[in-house]
Amino acid sequence: MLIGMLDRKGHQYAINNHDYAGNLQDYEYSTAGELLRANVSFGNNGCTYSIVARSGTADYYADNLIHDESVQGPLAVLPGGGDAIAVWLDPIKIRSGGTIRLNNITGDRVPNSAYEVTDDRFTTDADFNNEATPSKANALGDVELSGDVSDLEIGNVVWADKDGDGVQDGDERCIAGVEIELLRRNIDDTYTLIATDVTNATGNYAFNDDNVPGGLLPQANYIVRISSTQYSGIGVNNTPLQRMLLTTTDAVGEGFADYSDNDAETITNPGIAQIAVTTKDYGENNHTYDFGFIPVDYGDLPEPLYHTTVANNGPSPPRFGIETGSQCGLR
Repeated sequence: MLIGMLDRKGHQYAINNHDYAGNLQDYEYSTAGELLRANVSFGNNGCTYSIVARSGTADYYADNLIHDESVQGPLAVLPGGGDAIAVWLDPIKIRSGGTIRLNNITGDRVPNSAYEVTDDRFTTDADFNNEATPSKANALGDVELSGDVSDLEIGNVVWADKDGDGVQDGDERCIAGVEIELLRRNIDDTYTLIATDVTNATGNYAFNDDNVPGGLLPQANYIVRISSTQYSGIGVNNTPLQRMLLTTTDAVGEGFADYSDNDAETITNPGIAQIAVTTKDYGENNHTYDFGFIPVDYGDLPEPLYHTTVANNGPSPPRFGIETGSQCGLR
């Protein structure tokens, strides 16, 4: 949580302004505020917020510039953007008002992010007529962000794991034409089907603003699953998954963890292959949700592409099939 504080005198004073008796006074009031960061912890009796600071300082954000505590209260954060923008006293030079961005990870000011909105450095010149202007008082009531938030997208690929190791290999084909379903969790922990997609020629599928009504929600729980019309404990005949079995889940291979494995698990009764997904913030897309299926030979597939006899190291017990096809696509 970010907490912006404003010195209310910034709304009452300015420079060379009238006092409460109506008399013009030669004064200059410098407003100050604060930007605090608080972390939340949850307990049996509710939640507790604790103010946090960087090592060696009482503040988390570097809000001392020309004046100490230069933040003037109003602030905004773009979800997934990584920065906070705050109304600032003297962001570049004295007697001005504007904004500065601060890094939410380090707390430092973002280089070259200062922006002046008001500039009253001329108000104390000898030839000026002493009219009231904001100067060092608060010149901006608030700051708002405009524009659309970034899209949120999840998905990846369905592939044939011909060696059954649970890891996508370069010579293993993708599976086109697989129907993927997206379900969203309700407040009563039930799930509702809200969208479908079909894997393309490179085995890819995706859910985003184009095929999910209203778009994906950030930090929400979903299930991505194979339609039961194509997989129900085993691949359904006359579908792209015919005679295939779901491969090992979360196998460890080379490269980045979770980028080349099968993420799906089989849910018994009726044997649905599905992945539990929790989305992140807007703009934080995730293309690591993969389904891997083992082509299985039960002894009745044709030679020579599939070995069906004991002499040919055939399917007793069932063995992995030999797969041909195009290479899986990458996003």
